[in-house]
Amino acid sequence: MLKSATESISLPKLLSRLLSLLIDNKTRVISREELIDSLWKDKYVNENALSRTIAELRKELHDSASQPQFIKTLPKKGYQFIHPVIDIQEKQKKQKSNQISILFTSLLIISIFSAFYYFFNRQQPFSDLSQSLNKAHRITAEPGMEHQPNISPDGTKVAYSTMNNNHLATIIYDIQKQKQIRLISKEDASLSSAVFSHSGDEIIMAASGIDMKPQCQLLWKNLNTGDEKLLASCAIKSGSVILAWSADDNTVIYSAIETPSGTAALWGIDLNSLQKKQLTFPKSVDTFDVSPKISPNGEFLSFSRGNHLTRNIYIKKMDNIKQAATALTDNRHYTVSHDWFDDLHIIMDSDQTGERLLWLLNIENGLTQLVGARGAQFPSIDKSRNTLSYQVAQFDANIWMLDITSGQETRVINSTKYDNNPAFAPSGEKFAFTSNRQNHGIIWLFDFNTGKESKLFEIPNTKLTRPIWSSNGKKILVTANNQDGLWSYEFDMSTGNYHKLKFAAENFAAIYINNNIYAMSKPIHGESTILKLDTSGIMTQLNINGISRFMATADNKLVISKANKNGLFLIDQDGSNEEVLLKDFPAASLNHWSSTQSHVYYRDTYTKDQQTVLATWKIDINTLSKTKVSLSFPDCVGPSMSISTDQNRILITKTDSAESDIFMTTLD
Repeated sequence: MLKSATESISLPKLLSRLLSLLIDNKTRVISREELIDSLWKDKYVNENALSRTIAELRKELHDSASQPQFIKTLPKKGYQFIHPVIDIQEKQKKQKSNQISILFTSLLIISIFSAFYYFFNRQQPFSDLSQSLNKAHRITAEPGMEHQPNISPDGTKVAYSTMNNNHLATIIYDIQKQKQIRLISKEDASLSSAVFSHSGDEIIMAASGIDMKPQCQLLWKNLNTGDEKLLASCAIKSGSVILAWSADDNTVIYSAIETPSGTAALWGIDLNSLQKKQLTFPKSVDTFDVSPKISPNGEFLSFSRGNHLTRNIYIKKMDNIKQAATALTDNRHYTVSHDWFDDLHIIMDSDQTGERLLWLLNIENGLTQLVGARGAQFPSIDKSRNTLSYQVAQFDANIWMLDITSGQETRVINSTKYDNNPAFAPSGEKFAFTSNRQNHGIIWLFDFNTGKESKLFEIPNTKLTRPIWSSNGKKILVTANNQDGLWSYEFDMSTGNYHKLKFAAENFAAIYINNNIYAMSKPIHGESTILKLDTSGIMTQLNINGISRFMATADNKLVISKANKNGLFLIDQDGSNEEVLLKDFPAASLNHWSSTQSHVYYRDTYTKDQQTVLATWKIDINTLSKTKVSLSFPDCVGPSMSISTDQNRILITKTDSAESDIFMTTLD
């Protein structure tokens, strides 16, 4: 039992044994091999098992790998416990007192804990999952992306998506035979979100393509006869799964556009009558509903609701579908997908610690417990809860610089993690960017004169993104994301100090305009808008809603994109006089544009040799003339472009490699 001044938590046996080993050997470094032999003895585990277990223990201790207080990593050597410990029995002998004793393994206690610990009412599901994840094994190993796994209800097969002839196809993998047994593909469409019927005889997928009308449709297929048909239009948001099958196989629940707002809600379609019924009702155009799941007992519909910034798990009763949904989580972070572990628990992925991991959620009290699996998402469990599959993805996003005059392209930032959010300094001699190379977002700086990058600043337990420079290059605004929510901070380059800006509401993506600071409001129950903070600390709200991103031009007009409406728009500083700048700019490309001076640079397509090709373009906001700048274009998640003040160079972020595989484990 771990205890602090205010909280207590029971550690699973594996974590307790690991902590005991570290404390018992606190005077020396313990090698990885010794820890693996001691913890798992003759049992084979994969290479990541110890790393995951160390990460889980650090989470319980509220420790940091980059700034350790308890467990220090010594590269190529092992681990060492570095926090002072007290032997209670020895202390009692010396003090001859009857102070409260704390039973913890060999009566050792860690003296200081600084954080609130999550605890769980029922430890058995957590223990089962945590132990099982340590023996997970990869079932795919091909180059590229294999993702969105779905286990058949009988636990014998897994369906997942992968690229085939330039389109996503659905693969069916036989777990017992350990091989691919079927490929389902279309020449003119990508197939994703494959879900087995409960009988296992049918499968339904989302078929999507630029030339399809509409661009997303539900495709039903009988796996025995090969019969197939299109059922209804659908909506894919941020690469999420969008489908679920009712227990009686008569209804499919899916994401589709809700009119007139243009956001995505959940609908049900009767497979016999093809009648459709709306099941969820997002509260604004800034939120959408995806990833539907039905509880094993058929009582609840669960789903993810959110936007491109945060996403949480919601739930509602199937027999009272008109009732408003209830939020099970409110962690201000991002949940990609989830599945039901049993009638009381949901297993979900979330990046609430700064990196994506699997968590167990109790639907009665809303408490979550970290179970592990670094980088995991899209968990899927069979009906008897014998088998769990999930996807582990690794993205290598780097920052490239394009010299517009020469056309030369150079990679300037290259790490094995995600580097993004480039922002030229006004002088053009350096730029700031975000990197998660230390497992959470930190602001870094690249100096063109020295050709070196260095860490600029970080805030403990906080993800920092979206750096923006002041006009004199002396200050930087950033967005901070932690348990307090989304807030804008200002960093002083000369002193190294930073402070939280005094907006009256959660906000992000702040920019300087003259001496004022503008930021977007956090969309929770309403539409996002733009907030203005003047030099006296007074905040006002612009009379415009549904904004997904904004920047300023040289004459201090605002360029905006909207949450569910294609186009780029110009407005005045007070939110008035809206003009259309680009009519057909995709709303989903909200991060792939940037403004400087009197131009807006953006990612768009053009036709070459009867094929659609992506490129980088610019538009003059005064003449509306368009120019193709380069065949290079940004391709990543998050703000991806920055243009130097002289418009001679462009920084763009590219996901240079993306690998993901499907993992599977047998549940204890």
